Amino acid sequence: MKMLPLGEGFASIRNGMNIKQDKSPRGLPITRIETISKGVVDPNRVGYAGLEREDCRDWILQEGDILFSHINSVEHIAKCAIYRGEPRELVHGMNLLRLRVEQSILDPNYAIHAMRTPEFRARIMPFVNRAVNQASISIGNLKGVSLPAPSLEEQARVVNLLDQVDSLRDQRRKATTLLNDLAHSIFFDMFEEGTRSTKWPRMPISDIGEVVTGSTPETSNASYFDGPIPFATPAEIGKEWLVRTTSRTLTSSGAARGRLIPSGSVLVTCIGASLGNVSLAEVPLATNQQINSVVLNGSIIDSWYALFAFKKLLPDLWNASSSTTLPIVSKRKFQSLQIPVPEISEQRKFGSVMSRLKREMVPHHDQISVLDELFTALQQRAFSGTLWDHEATA
Repeated sequence: MKMLPLGEGFASIRNGMNIKQDKSPRGLPITRIETISKGVVDPNRVGYAGLEREDCRDWILQEGDILFSHINSVEHIAKCAIYRGEPRELVHGMNLLRLRVEQSILDPNYAIHAMRTPEFRARIMPFVNRAVNQASISIGNLKGVSLPAPSLEEQARVVNLLDQVDSLRDQRRKATTLLNDLAHSIFFDMFEEGTRSTKWPRMPISDIGEVVTGSTPETSNASYFDGPIPFATPAEIGKEWLVRTTSRTLTSSGAARGRLIPSGSVLVTCIGASLGNVSLAEVPLATNQQINSVVLNGSIIDSWYALFAFKKLLPDLWNASSSTTLPIVSKRKFQSLQIPVPEISEQRKFGSVMSRLKREMVPHHDQISVLDELFTALQQRAFSGTLWDHEATA
C-alpha cells in the first residue's frame, strides 16, 4: 500500500493562536490541551479570551479539521480528535496542532482512524523530544511521518467498516455512561442536595489518608517489567471506576523501586491534559510519577465515597495547578485540598449501592472489551492493506 507523508496528505499543519486564556465564558471558545483529552472535541473543556470573530478569523476551525496533541506527557503525544462543527465556532488555540487535509488525496475520517493506530504512534516516537514531565514533536518532523493511503474509494470503505464497529462500542459505552450518571445522581441525593453539602465537616486530603506519589523504575532494566503487578499510568485513570489491569506491568523488584499501593486506594492524575481523572485501585498496584495515590484511612472514609468526592475536586485541582504549558499540581498543594467527610455509616450506605451498580456495569465492560479486540483486528488489517483479501480469493 502506498505510504503518504503527512506533509503531502495535509494542505496545512499549523500551531494555534498564542493568546492568554481564562475560564470565564467571554467571547468565542478556544481549544486547550484538555479539549481533546477524551479523543473527541469537548465543548466543556475550552478556554476563553474575550475574542470576537473579527479578532481571529484565520484561527477558526473548519469541520473536518484534526486537532493533534504535540506538546504533552509522552503517553498523550499524538492524541487527536476531529472537529465536527460543535461548538459552532471554535478558535484553534496554542498547544494543539491543526491538520487540514488535502481533500483530493485524503479523507479526514480515514486520516484520524489511521493516526490512532499503534503503527502510526510507533512511527512518531523516534521524533518525540522528551523532557522532564513533558514531551513534544515538531511540525517539521511530523510532516515526514507517513500514513498508508489507498484510493479515496478504499478510504471510504475502511471508514464505513470501522465506524460500524465503533458505533457498537459507542452503544455499550452509552449504557455505562447511564449507569455512571445514575451513580452521580445517587451521590448528589445522599450528600449534596439542599444543605447536605454544607453540614458535613471538611478535611484536607492529608487527614483522610497517606498521599503517595508514584515512580517509574529505570526503563533500561528489563528485569523490572513484564511481571504480575499492574503499573498504572494516566491513560488508565478515569476511564472506569476501578483499575484492575494495565497495559504495562512490573515484577516484584520493579515494584520495590517505588511503592505498592493497596486496593481501595484513590488514584488521581495530577499532571497534563488528564489532570483530575480519578479511579480506585481494585487490586494492589504501582503507579508512575504523574499519579498521586491516597491510601485511605478506612475508619474515616469509604473508598466508594472517596472516588466520587474526589471527582468533585476537578475545579480545585485546575485552580491549584501551575500556569505552565503543562498543568501540574504539586503534592503539597494536592494534600491541602479539602473534601466533605460525612459520617462513615452514611458513606458505607453509598458504598453498598455502588457495589450493586458495579455488578450491572461488568457485562457492558466485557462486551466493550470484545468489541475493542474486533476493532483492533480490523484496524490492523485495514491499514496493512489486507482487509479485503478474502474478496480477491473468492
